[in-house]
Amino acid sequence: MIEETNRAVVQALLELGEREEVVSGAYPQLTADPDANVLLLNDPFAFLLAVVGDYQIPAERAWALPYLLAQRLGHL
Repeated sequence: MIEETNRAVVQALLELGEREEVVSGAYPQLTADPDANVLLLNDPFAFLLAVVGDYQIPAERAWALPYLLAQRLGHL
C-alpha cells in the first residue's frame, strides 16, 4: 500500500514538472531566505533533502536545511 502511494506521488511530481505553468518568472517561495530558495529550486538533491526533512522537523527548518548544510560544509 505504501509503495503504491509512493509511486503515485512520484508520478504526480513528474507530471507537475513536465507542465510549463511558471508565470512570467514567478517561482515558488519555499523558504523566507532567498539564497536557500535558489538552492532548493536549482539543486534536485537539496529539494529532496528538504522534502525528507519535512516529515521529521518543522517545515521552516526542513526547507532551510539544505542551504544550512551547504553553508556549514562548503558544498552539498
